[in-house]
Amino acid sequence: KCRVVYYCCRTCQQKAWKAHKPLCRQLVADRRSVAEIVGLYVGSFAEEEACSWMKSKVLQWEGDAEGILALVRHLECFPLAVALAAERACSDKTATPAMYLDALRRAGSKRAKGRGTTEEYPECFPDVVKLLLDTLLQSDQAHAEDAGQALRKLALLDTEAIPLDLLGADEKKAVILLQEHSLVTVDDTGCAAMHAVTQLVVRDWLTPKAQRPVLVAALAAVLASKLQKFKYQKPATFFIGRRYSRHASAVAAHAREWGVLPVVRPGLAGGSGGVDAGLGGRGADSVVLENIEHMCQDAGFFFEKVSVQPREALHMHEAALHSAIARHGNDHPSVAACHANIG
Repeated sequence: KCRVVYYCCRTCQQKAWKAHKPLCRQLVADRRSVAEIVGLYVGSFAEEEACSWMKSKVLQWEGDAEGILALVRHLECFPLAVALAAERACSDKTATPAMYLDALRRAGSKRAKGRGTTEEYPECFPDVVKLLLDTLLQSDQAHAEDAGQALRKLALLDTEAIPLDLLGADEKKAVILLQEHSLVTVDDTGCAAMHAVTQLVVRDWLTPKAQRPVLVAALAAVLASKLQKFKYQKPATFFIGRRYSRHASAVAAHAREWGVLPVVRPGLAGGSGGVDAGLGGRGADSVVLENIEHMCQDAGFFFEKVSVQPREALHMHEAALHSAIARHGNDHPSVAACHANIG
């Protein structure tokens, strides 16, 4: 009924109905609040729904039905794009949908090209996020520049329960600006959340290559510091592993995607092969590699010994091994210890 959740067959739908029923009824009762109710996890708006929702949020556009329709069609009725477009229009008091669409196209013309289309989001969505971020960065609000750095760091972490103590002091203060622009949410415990699609766009389109090693280094340092207090022999420290390990895993995975984390070519574990540099290689910053190694090693122990997630544990121990080899070469006790952790 809600047209938000889809199932492979009627049997699976019936099995899931008990859990889904409260949300389904709420969605059907109030279509206009779909984005808030599901936290923008919704898959697609119908055209009429997108227009209706936009009119309810951007009051100055209420009489411009044709302009709103043209805009939501350009946004491909993608709920996250529609919501962020409405937020920018409200905060910037954009007079008409046509003016917003013009600004959106200008943002797209300035955006760096080079990444192909993706199934995760429509082609327009990076422009929506860029326009919103540009509006924030060009404002005269305190900590606006820090908000950009905070957003880029948050995009490297897991999507939910992000401890804000992973950010710098000024970046933490800037998170409220990201909240005001609907780029992140912060719950009652002080942890942030960021939509996975927004994270993907920020990583792919809005993080310059020159900044990528710096962001990874900063997060690896603070995560290594936090996780060193976790000891799998001491249950009283398990909360530390629960709080930070999946964020360490996310940082390691994205660093590998970016080519920042050193990667061991096949054969090195047996004593031959080589290291693809990234941050690694013999000329790399040894402190950064040490932080990555310790971050991954401690998170690996949490996944292995406490949460019993062997696949995650293996990925983290392998990342620690690659960092250790990049620091020391093959013949070193730290490398031997990483091999032992892998088993």
